[in-house]
Amino acid sequence: MPSQEFDYRDRAEKPTTGFLGIDKDLDVAYDDDVLNLSVGVSSPEILKKVTPLVLEATQHCLKIAETDQAKSLFQYGKPEGPLKTRKLFAEYLTSAYGDKVYYEDLMLTTGASAGVHNLLSSVLDHDGYIFIDELIFMLTYGIINQFSGLKVVPVKLNDDGVDLKDLEQKILKTDYASKNKSKLFWGVYLTVPNYHNPTGITFSDQVCKGLIKIARKYDLGIICDDVYNLLHYDDKIPKRLYSYDSMDDVDYKGHVISNASLSKPISPGMRIGWYEVPPRVKSVLCSKGMLVSSGGFCNYTMTLLASMFETGIAQEHIKFVKATLGERMHVTVNVLQKNLPSSCSFINPGGGYFVWIRLPKGKSAKDLLRIAKNKYKVFYLCGEIFSHLTERDFSNCLRITIGYYSKDVLEDGVSKLCQAIQEFLSE
Repeated sequence: MPSQEFDYRDRAEKPTTGFLGIDKDLDVAYDDDVLNLSVGVSSPEILKKVTPLVLEATQHCLKIAETDQAKSLFQYGKPEGPLKTRKLFAEYLTSAYGDKVYYEDLMLTTGASAGVHNLLSSVLDHDGYIFIDELIFMLTYGIINQFSGLKVVPVKLNDDGVDLKDLEQKILKTDYASKNKSKLFWGVYLTVPNYHNPTGITFSDQVCKGLIKIARKYDLGIICDDVYNLLHYDDKIPKRLYSYDSMDDVDYKGHVISNASLSKPISPGMRIGWYEVPPRVKSVLCSKGMLVSSGGFCNYTMTLLASMFETGIAQEHIKFVKATLGERMHVTVNVLQKNLPSSCSFINPGGGYFVWIRLPKGKSAKDLLRIAKNKYKVFYLCGEIFSHLTERDFSNCLRITIGYYSKDVLEDGVSKLCQAIQEFLSE
């Protein structure tokens, strides 16, 4: 119950504050006086390139629509999305991943957040289990908490991925063997295998193979938030977990779901994402009443996506984004390697948006933040924000992001952060 009476006639929009879960005097949101290394959003420098991209794609798309007697651009679509878009997109992903992507496995969505919500409501028992990494993007909790019947189980995370022994032990503590399933899965494991948020780690080959064995042994679904897969900044392209679950295996049933997004490679405002799903999962999703009734997720935008890739402008834009973010990540890592005190450590991700920094045990990232924000004008997210349900202590950890600022601004800001850490540790 609310602590005070609610005013039902008050339409005033209230500013949202304090969601970061830290002291009010340390909270910050787009303060021009503070370098905000917490925000995992695209920069204006990148987003300004989207305008000509959308304009050209729209002109191309509408020109095709003029000769379409059925006017399918403005009609209800298919639950899985337009066939042409999925074929063109599968061709691009095959090249980008260096691994075959079948258009039959693709479904178009309105982004990873909506994608997770749709999956939890469609393939997981409402009183089922959801296993999550002990460190997870804090806003994902908000999605999971909308399903009040789910049992949330945190699993230990190592530098090479999920702790397989811990995951299996926690599965065995559930009632999975006697559970009567009302949906496809009694439980799912939700994770970010490549360029993990917040840690930046990429699951090793050994961990990925082990996950497939566990999924098949216990019929556990795995939902991969693959939102950073396209953002690799070296020659090594990380293999997505979906491809480990091979149809060529004799015990294949299809346990892995890739839930991905073009929010970072193109634009978050356009709300474009996709699933890569095995046949049994696609069958469930395509028969879901909401998708059937609405004709898929936004048929117009998904048709526009076809024009982006058919003209080649999407490919060029993603190449630009990768190059720009790659420079920013390189600068950030270089500054940390040169200036971070030797008693600290960080994970060099090689892709994605985030860098995870560890202070010495017993040192608090929240205490450091008072110096970093007030004196050096640098802000970041403390590790505790990502670890609500775990028993392990991450108070000495912090996450910074490379997405919003130019490489020059990042170089200066990360240097100041290192100065703040040096001063903090010398106290």
